[in-house]
Amino acid sequence: MAGPGVFVPTPDADRFVDLALERIQTISQPIVVEVGTGCGAVALAVARARHDAEVHAIDLSPAAVCWTRHNRRELGLRNMGVHRGSLLAPLSTELTGKVGVILANIPYILAETYAPIGGVPRSTIVGAGDDGLDLHRRLARDAMPLLRPDGRLVLQMGDEQWRRFSLELAELGYRPAEPIRLGAFVIAPADRPVG
Repeated sequence: MAGPGVFVPTPDADRFVDLALERIQTISQPIVVEVGTGCGAVALAVARARHDAEVHAIDLSPAAVCWTRHNRRELGLRNMGVHRGSLLAPLSTELTGKVGVILANIPYILAETYAPIGGVPRSTIVGAGDDGLDLHRRLARDAMPLLRPDGRLVLQMGDEQWRRFSLELAELGYRPAEPIRLGAFVIAPADRPVG
């Protein structure tokens, strides 16, 4: 459930859930983080599927945080924390090197190509910077120390954006993997190498 001003997931949210669950299937008591959780659907699905997981859902929007907490209560989930803040800032440094997966569907659409989508707030769609990926850059840089060796960062962006951004991720030390292509956009994993 979600109210006005909160991003409601599209069917591609299932891809995020699948990628997360696939990555943590052999990890006991995994830690999963979702950045830009909106109403919490992805984080809630992961927490529900893996009761031994520690799941953290983060959003900058007070309304999104409120709805995510409401949905968590409705589902009776006790293995999920909901945090308000920018990107990974709300997380404890105790998670350094322990996170199995960081999922993020954060704004990436270029301002000049933005078109309203129902009641979805512009701020949840339009990305920062000239190419719409400044938030992705900050997130990728800050995620690396939190991820465990073999941990995975999963991002959504335009297909053309991914072609360039995958090179930036490689420069940061990630191993970009083959993305899931869904029309004009992709859901793209990048792994932190072991060692």
